[in-house]
Amino acid sequence: MVGVVGFVGCGGDKDSSTGPSEETTKWRKDLGEGFANSVQQTVDGGFIVTGFNYGTGYLFLLKTDGQGNEEWKKTFEGGEGNSVQQTVDGGFIVAGWEDWERSEGLLLKTDGQGNQEWRKTFGVGQCKSVQQTVDGGFVVTGYHDNDDNDYSEDYGLFLLKTDGQGNEEWRKNFGEGWGKSVQQTVDGGFVITGYDFDQEKDDGGFLLKTDGQGNEEWRKNLGGTSPNAIQQTVDGGFIVTGQDLPFHVFLLKTDGQGNEEWREKFQPGEGFSVQQTADGEFVVTGHEFYDIFLLKTNGLGNI
Repeated sequence: MVGVVGFVGCGGDKDSSTGPSEETTKWRKDLGEGFANSVQQTVDGGFIVTGFNYGTGYLFLLKTDGQGNEEWKKTFEGGEGNSVQQTVDGGFIVAGWEDWERSEGLLLKTDGQGNQEWRKTFGVGQCKSVQQTVDGGFVVTGYHDNDDNDYSEDYGLFLLKTDGQGNEEWRKNFGEGWGKSVQQTVDGGFVITGYDFDQEKDDGGFLLKTDGQGNEEWRKNLGGTSPNAIQQTVDGGFIVTGQDLPFHVFLLKTDGQGNEEWREKFQPGEGFSVQQTADGEFVVTGHEFYDIFLLKTNGLGNI
């Protein structure tokens, strides 16, 4: 079953006896067969969720109220939603993929009721993360398959900028690997976190910073990590979470040039989302094997 757990967590099928206790769970909703890849709180206090529905084999977009009760659900032929964000017009933008034969990168824009406004594809590969930019367009990262072969590891990381209608303005490729998360920075540029397959380098996670036209400014290797999410912090640096070898949740803080300031490892598992809180500390959500967790640290990464 697709589950939305606690405040903003997404989880897959699991025995409720191994899940959070009644004392710590505010609410839990099962949303049908499939899995949820991305959730965001909406301006009305509800939630928007995207992922894949087993019953239809289609991408879904689902809106709930603040208690997780379904308000509406839309399915879109083929593919899977990897990332969703509410747009400034009250609609939603989804990044993912379509076409089981080729796996083409997809951007899907809807109105506030989930009705499709436009749909764009961007060649073989997947769109993994999307954010609306200050000019009303969108920035997307993910990977394209250089060999047109879904089973190859010859994946190329891309950064793609579109206008507000999803029309491509520019695209930059950055060698082997894939982009997991993208954010526009306060200077108008972009920062990407992802995973590098280049065997001539220290294979693993990286941070990549570009200017507003997608030209690389710096790149930092994070060693044997698989980073999933990044956010710029109030001091101009960055906070990153994901999975660190040997398979532990990690939280890593850098300065504005991507230089590591501190790194903390936690329980076995993987971090999928991180946010700086109003008090200058950090909150991380992810999974520990089949258990979903929410983890709060101080400004130095101490639980």
